Amino acid sequence: MKKQTQEELFLTSPGACGAIKTHTGHSAAYKLLWVSAGPDAVTREPQEIRKQFPLDGAFTAAGQPYSTLSELIHSEDGDAFRDIYGREVLYVLKRFPCFDFYDTMYENRFERWFLIYTGGSVTRVKYTDETDYVEVWEDAASLEYEVWQEIEAQCWHTLPK
Repeated sequence: MKKQTQEELFLTSPGACGAIKTHTGHSAAYKLLWVSAGPDAVTREPQEIRKQFPLDGAFTAAGQPYSTLSELIHSEDGDAFRDIYGREVLYVLKRFPCFDFYDTMYENRFERWFLIYTGGSVTRVKYTDETDYVEVWEDAASLEYEVWQEIEAQCWHTLPK
């Protein structure tokens, strides 16, 4: 296990911050902050930049080009995925919301989040099945509730407990 140093930044959230508006609707959101451990803790607020790319073309995330979504989960490294550049990626998959019995029986779409960790920053890539675009948030300032729950459950770059 890698020894953690005071200069490392960890993800934390002060709590809910309203909703994230996407092209498929709204989702409850959690604000993100980066903090260092130790007595002289440093806090950094992300400076989010949002982009949208056509699904059938190349897109850029965390400073690197990708031609397909599968390049984001190129290989598995234990419990984590790695992209084609060897960077750590958290992949969160959630079934599209179901509102009634018919939806439950016939809804087969999924929302897919790919979080790329690049040392004190997270780039969030989101794709919803049957859409024709990929959304990218560089230096994400907030995350959907479901994604934040997954980060906490896996202790993914969060402060040691």
